[in-house]
Amino acid sequence: MSGRYLTVQPRRNWFGAARLSRRAFVVAGGATGAALLAACGASPAAVLKEAEPTAPVTLEYWPHWDSTSNAKGYAALADAFTGQNPKITIHTTSYKNNVEKLLAAIVAGTPPDVAILCGHGQSLAVKSAVQPLDDRLSKARLFKKGDYNDAQWEQNAWKGKVYGVPAMENGARGALVYNKKLFAEAGLDPTKPPKTMDDLLKAHERLTKDDGGIKQLGFDSWDAMSLEGFLEQWGSGAYGAKFYEVKNLKLNLNSPEMLDAVQTFVGFRIRLGWDKVADFRKLYETWFTKKAGLTLGTQAMQIDGYWNPGSIRLNAAAGSDVPSNLLYTWIPTQKGTEKVQESGGWAAVLPSGIKQPDLSWRWVEFLGTAKANQILLDEFGFLNGNKAILKELKYETTPQLKFYLDSLSQADRVIPHVALPSWTDLDSGYRGGLDSVGQGKTSVKAMLDDLQTRMQQRLDEVVKAS
Repeated sequence: MSGRYLTVQPRRNWFGAARLSRRAFVVAGGATGAALLAACGASPAAVLKEAEPTAPVTLEYWPHWDSTSNAKGYAALADAFTGQNPKITIHTTSYKNNVEKLLAAIVAGTPPDVAILCGHGQSLAVKSAVQPLDDRLSKARLFKKGDYNDAQWEQNAWKGKVYGVPAMENGARGALVYNKKLFAEAGLDPTKPPKTMDDLLKAHERLTKDDGGIKQLGFDSWDAMSLEGFLEQWGSGAYGAKFYEVKNLKLNLNSPEMLDAVQTFVGFRIRLGWDKVADFRKLYETWFTKKAGLTLGTQAMQIDGYWNPGSIRLNAAAGSDVPSNLLYTWIPTQKGTEKVQESGGWAAVLPSGIKQPDLSWRWVEFLGTAKANQILLDEFGFLNGNKAILKELKYETTPQLKFYLDSLSQADRVIPHVALPSWTDLDSGYRGGLDSVGQGKTSVKAMLDDLQTRMQQRLDEVVKAS
């Protein structure tokens, strides 16, 4: 009996999570919030013992990543799980981290049994839309909480409780990826990659080929984890900004350190011209897709996470020398004297109102096993960050993973992914602000002052409503 079914949905960028309107995230006093609390109850039910299934059971699984391009990987995961649990079938539907869709399903009483999400753990916890997992974690059979770094748990914790388990893709999220062949061709020493932001800017200018139009791009700050992890990797990592006080729930987005981070960030595009880089992007995509500049060898550098080596290997054309020419090192910082890494990513949650929580938990636990992670590595280029199983995996096809795996123990600082209950607003807010500065529509200071005012107000609203 096959252990999986796939529901195919229109493809979107892997990390292009749907952004919610403010109305969709109203917690109390609004239609969504009131209906959600009524549907879920103020206090999720305690963990109950569930009998072993005697008849076939299908679990609805909602991951983020596309069901079409990753069909083989999803099928392998589901079949491996069903091989251990013959009565349970996994039905996979890609939902693109669309939290509005997930909330609507929970309110309607038709939630998936397990969902994978990133950045929204706290915002769903304050609505009682997902279940606290502390009791289950204390009795987990296939992993221990200590198998993961503290930073991986912080992302989905709220008021002392944990609501998500690192799953599918979770781990070290920062490295400067650079093409040693392009470095050598530009007269740069591949054994001496940029350590400071000034070094990075100089290398960027040296590596960029602009003959009335960009033929080869050195570095794009709006690419991959450079933009996705701007707050962590530029703000906190490179410039030491303390932009969020977790205990006091206070943001500090317009500090001198954040101003320096934004000015440096936007400079990479401003020096070349926004429109020129936009034209380059029409031909060569960001991230690590088959049409990405890094994959095709028309872009020399990128800041990206541990999945990069495996993803480039899977997406590069047959015979391409790009995978073998990519090297991985620490992200540059302002002074170049500190090794920093970001840790976090995606997590599995149990939505409130599911009918078979114990069986759903089996799937969550399975996703953290060595068997599941070998499939993730081979078919997706992913790992879920479980330190205890790393020695059991085979890395022959992706030797560049060594830097990322070693970095978490070698880093001077490991920065957790930003975790706050108004993350969706902050995420879209800083992205829009960077765009406005980069296009010359506003100044850095004006943008950050406005962002600080709006985001603190929004955070206060969400916390008060919870």
